[in-house]
Amino acid sequence: MKNAFMVEEGFQVEKSLNSILENSRDLICRFNVCDQKIEYLSPDHVTMKISGRSCDELLSMKIDDLRTLIDARDLVALDSLPVLFRRENGVQLTFSISLPGGNKRKLSGWFAPLYSEESELCYIDCFIQVASSGSEKDKEILDTIPVILTMIRPDYTIKWCNKAYREALGNNEGGLCYRKQFNLDKPCSECQAFLPLKTGKPHNWQWTLPDGRTFDIHNFLIRDSDGSPLILEMDIDITGWRKAEISLKDLNEALGLRVAEHTEELRKSQIDLQHAQRIANIGNWRLDPATEELFWSGENYQIFGIAEGTRLNYTFFLQLVHPDDREDVDKSWKAALAGKDYDLEHRIMVNGMIKWVREKAYLEFDGEGKLIAAFGISQDVTSRRMAEDKLKESEARLRMALESGKIGVWEWNLKTGNITWDDRMEKMFGVPPGWFGGTYDDFERLIHDEDVAHFRKAIDDTLRTNMPFETIYRIRYGKKGIKYISSKAQLKYDRSGRPLLLSGVCFDITGLKEGTENLISRLNQELLRSNRELESFAYVASHDLQEPLRMITSFTQLLEVQYGEKLDARAREYIEYATSGAKRMYDLINSLLAYSRINKKELAYARIDVNKVVDAVRKNLSLKILEKEVLLNTEKLPFIYGDYDQMVHLFQNIIANGIKFSKVNPVITITAKASKGYWTFSISDNGIGIEPQYFERIFQIFQRLHPREHYEGTGIGLAICKRIVERHGGRIWIESQPGKGSAFFFTLPRTAPVIKPLTVPASN
Repeated sequence: MKNAFMVEEGFQVEKSLNSILENSRDLICRFNVCDQKIEYLSPDHVTMKISGRSCDELLSMKIDDLRTLIDARDLVALDSLPVLFRRENGVQLTFSISLPGGNKRKLSGWFAPLYSEESELCYIDCFIQVASSGSEKDKEILDTIPVILTMIRPDYTIKWCNKAYREALGNNEGGLCYRKQFNLDKPCSECQAFLPLKTGKPHNWQWTLPDGRTFDIHNFLIRDSDGSPLILEMDIDITGWRKAEISLKDLNEALGLRVAEHTEELRKSQIDLQHAQRIANIGNWRLDPATEELFWSGENYQIFGIAEGTRLNYTFFLQLVHPDDREDVDKSWKAALAGKDYDLEHRIMVNGMIKWVREKAYLEFDGEGKLIAAFGISQDVTSRRMAEDKLKESEARLRMALESGKIGVWEWNLKTGNITWDDRMEKMFGVPPGWFGGTYDDFERLIHDEDVAHFRKAIDDTLRTNMPFETIYRIRYGKKGIKYISSKAQLKYDRSGRPLLLSGVCFDITGLKEGTENLISRLNQELLRSNRELESFAYVASHDLQEPLRMITSFTQLLEVQYGEKLDARAREYIEYATSGAKRMYDLINSLLAYSRINKKELAYARIDVNKVVDAVRKNLSLKILEKEVLLNTEKLPFIYGDYDQMVHLFQNIIANGIKFSKVNPVITITAKASKGYWTFSISDNGIGIEPQYFERIFQIFQRLHPREHYEGTGIGLAICKRIVERHGGRIWIESQPGKGSAFFFTLPRTAPVIKPLTVPASN
């Protein structure tokens, strides 16, 4: 029985996990750290929606393939996850991926580690969704609700309105509210909409527009992200409701008078009433005081989910009310029998579901206070109440997101100079509650002295270019502490288009920055140590190879001299092969030594006349220049800062390369062009040229594009040129077309650089 139970329990767990994967809107995946690939994913429809790729495509990818999908700027943060996991049980990061069509998508992910019993990182569980602000999602939800919703500032301007508002009253987001549009020039203090500002309590009232439309209005006091007051208003078009009330009153009078000549008018009123009820989702009811029997319209039966024609009374109605609201409804009705208004909202149970209704009643009493007539209307207000609940949930989710993300919210009024903070900003900046005075000077006092100028420039750039504000700076935290803060903000404008507000958020990125910098520093140190060891090995190995090579060459030549007459043609051919091979080996070793010396030797920076460098090269290559009748064209060349010997090596290698690959009458042209901080040199030839696919390859060590019998050389000359240029802080590239020659371009500094020697920690 125990085993059966465990199997059943495991089945239920697996079933639950599959249900989570099937129904989660997030992309859930597990990355196998050992195998360096994704182990499982959410279903195809979720994976495709978020990543733009199928499960099979992602599961087949190795780590190198997956890395190509991620924006290069985000790879450092993702690569540092193992380091971050040492301090946190989970890390939230935002990153961008490339979609199949070439577009990019920003994603937000929560990454959690799973360790083996030996405390080794084995898996990383990822919960990924498309990054978008909670407010945007909430607005999309509220736009689908068929109730007019709007947020109004105390100056009558609208901060936000939903689709129902725009359809009913026009798109006025950012402008005046509709009462102001209809020339209601009363101050805010005299408008009922703003009573919650005084009382702090919700307010319900009705207002009729000049075109005859009547709205039932509910106003609530809420707080904006900066703590300033806002009025949340929900408007329900009750024009049909008003008509229903009037029609019901007329109907009651007609029934009381029982005048035969009004029968046709009564029929028409009933038809109008039915249409009005259907449009406004309103039903009417009447109570017989003598029998307590209730009479409902067809719409009322539909609202309450009761079969039309069912006999009703007050007790039956009370059973339809939600149990938690039943007592309040009964008290309200008894209060109405004592003369108070009957106007309330409550829940009802309809086929196991909860709905909200609003009820209003009209009661008539005789002179002795006895109830003689009671009728009223009911309206299904479930949609409006759902909108209220979703709005509250939205605000709660927003608060939760800000808290969990440790995000502070601020707003700077550019006209008044006031800056408002939320309590998360106070925690982030480590100041006591109420310390912040709300001015820019108060804020700037918290910024590290070395970053104040940088912060001011970022603000100036935003105000000058109208681009979003984004910067990273340090703040003082505690007595000696430092925090790194990332701030982002958007400009908001007044009606004339002038900047009015700078609204933004702050993130504490201290942990991420320190972890990333430590990782990069360690990797750089390891790379530097490895390069130096490799250069030392190449130098020693190349130097030690020359001695046995000289011995091979010497004895081979001695063999040819002393036994030449005794050797046949084949033996002399073998000796020629050995001598030729030894010479090539000797050339390769010397080239390798020259390549390793480039980095091994400290640069002797000096101000160099490039014209003298070219003259030295001309002398070194004089025999080749005469032999191939080379035309070497140069204009007046500038002064640069660099190592003279390496400059001669650089120019000589490229010029010799141009001579070698020019078949007849080589023409070499050298020019220089000034740019910001650099000189850009060009050395062009009229040689055979190369194809574009080899542009990168020719700068790699020992790379040859042509057979040795056609063009001599070791294939290391251009690699040396690349190393020399890069050591001087420049870059080198080629432009060429087959049959039309080549042009080598490289940059060299115009001024002497500030040299900061790199230090490598001693090996343990």
